[in-house]
Amino acid sequence: MDTVVERRVFHPYPDELPGAAAVATYSFDELLAEKTRALYERARPRDLCDVVFLLNNRPGPIDLERVRFLFEKKCHAKGLSVPSGRLLIDTLRADDELRSEWSNMLAHQLPALPDLDELVHRLPGLLAWIDQPAFVLPETRLDPVPFSPAETPLVSAGIRFWGGGLPLEAIRFAGANRLLVAFDYDGKPRVAEPYSLRQASTGNILLYAWEQAPAQIKAFNVAKIENLRPTPRAYTPRYRVECADGQTP
Repeated sequence: MDTVVERRVFHPYPDELPGAAAVATYSFDELLAEKTRALYERARPRDLCDVVFLLNNRPGPIDLERVRFLFEKKCHAKGLSVPSGRLLIDTLRADDELRSEWSNMLAHQLPALPDLDELVHRLPGLLAWIDQPAFVLPETRLDPVPFSPAETPLVSAGIRFWGGGLPLEAIRFAGANRLLVAFDYDGKPRVAEPYSLRQASTGNILLYAWEQAPAQIKAFNVAKIENLRPTPRAYTPRYRVECADGQTP
C-alpha cells in the first residue's frame, strides 16, 4: 500500500473533538488507483461515479505516473492483466449489468442522477493516463472565472452553511458532477453551468455561473436564488470548476 495519510476530521460544530481528531486514510494516489482497479474488475455504478468524481475534483495536482504505477501493481495482485484505457472503456460500454443497475444503485442516493452515457463519453479524456506517461487532465488547462479583487473564493465550507437557507450544497453537488442547475432568479427561470462561489466585500455570497440564455457568465446573489436543483443534464466546462474542487479555505 502507498503511504498512509493522516487527515483531520472535518468538524464545523461549536463543540470540540477530543485530541487531534485525525484518522489514517489512503493517499489520493492510492485511492484513485484502487477505485480504477475496482472499476475494471467489477464495473459497478458506484466505482464509475467515484473515478470520474476523483479525477474531476482532485484536491490538488495528481501524480498520474504514481497512480499508474499503483494501478499496475493492484491489477497484478488481483491476477488481472493491466488494461489499456481503451480496453477499460470498451469493457464498461459493453457491460449490460452496469447499465441495468445504474439507476437502481444510485438514483436514491443522489440529488440528480448523472447520465451514464455522458459519463462514459468523458472517460477518454480522464483515463488517458493509463497509456500516456506525460498526460495532463484537460480541465487543468482551464482558467478560473474572472472576478473582482474585492471577492474571496468560497471553497469547501461543507456543512457549515447547512440550515442557513442557502443552496450551497446543491450547487457544489452540481459543479462536482458537471451538471446544470435550474433555479428562479428575479422572477425568471434560469438554467446555468455552476463554476465558482465567491464572497463579496458586502458579505453577499455570489454564484458565478454561465447562463444558457443569453449565454454569458453572470454573478448571482445566492440569497436571491429560489428553487435551485441540480438537473441530470451535463455540461462541458469552459472555466475551471472551483465550487467543489476539494481545496480548503
